[in-house]
Amino acid sequence: RFPTVLIVLLVGNLFFWKVWLQEAVLGLSFVTFFLIHYVVDYQRRKLPEHSMLQLGARILFLPILTAGPIERFQHFLTGQQDKPLWYKASYTISLGIIQKWILGEGLVAVFLNGWTGSVLAEQGLSLSPPVLWSVLGGLFLQLYCDFAGYSNLAIGISALFGFSIAENFASPLLATNPAEFWKRWHISLSSWCQEYVYMPILGLTRNPYAGITGTFLVMGLWHSVSWHWVLWGLSHACALMIHLTWKRVCRSWGFRETWIWKILSWGMLMMFLSLTSCLTQVYGYATIDVSARLFLRAVGVQ
Repeated sequence: RFPTVLIVLLVGNLFFWKVWLQEAVLGLSFVTFFLIHYVVDYQRRKLPEHSMLQLGARILFLPILTAGPIERFQHFLTGQQDKPLWYKASYTISLGIIQKWILGEGLVAVFLNGWTGSVLAEQGLSLSPPVLWSVLGGLFLQLYCDFAGYSNLAIGISALFGFSIAENFASPLLATNPAEFWKRWHISLSSWCQEYVYMPILGLTRNPYAGITGTFLVMGLWHSVSWHWVLWGLSHACALMIHLTWKRVCRSWGFRETWIWKILSWGMLMMFLSLTSCLTQVYGYATIDVSARLFLRAVGVQ
């Protein structure tokens, strides 16, 4: 059918630029995912009445073009106002400035003391495991501050033009398990993948584990077609599958609801996020072999 052919062409175009030409085209991934959402929801008749001008305005909407959020077309249309949203703009822009520059480029950068992804790729293997953990944790925190800060700035600038863009982060560092984390982190991407990847795979296979694996492979490859991001996606898929199995096996275990377990599970989740971020922090600076050795050194194997 025509929608299927169109989706294949959109995905093929994305792979053509990312894999064949290995070129980073501004906003291509976000625009591609939006157009796939548009084609599918148009076929499902879930979109409100709109004009081509409104569609073009959403595709080329500059505040969210380069790094999201992946704003759904329905919300984009219904969230439009004829005047600036001053309160939302002032709040989210202020929050974005605090996250990106005061925390990410300020306090966290001071804590890292010059450690970046490139420096980690070159010198990380010389660090002791405790120091390596502190660097990984700091880099992950800086990643969060940078990405969440940019998202809030984009949402705030959009609000100045009267557009109420959906939130992209909801305090993800307060999550205590992988499932909760992905409901709070990069919400526009995780919800997109849940609806357009996980649910179709689940409908075909009736297997949630297959759906989770497929979803996070897509998430990884969407960021970049590389072994670093594939392994990152599979790591998060494994964490979610372990969590899902744990919930089923220990459904009646009351200790799961105590504050002691919540603190322990929060600590384990933060360590997991910091460790897996090693794969993405050194992407472009280190081979997969060096990345694996950093991974193993952090867990005390090397």
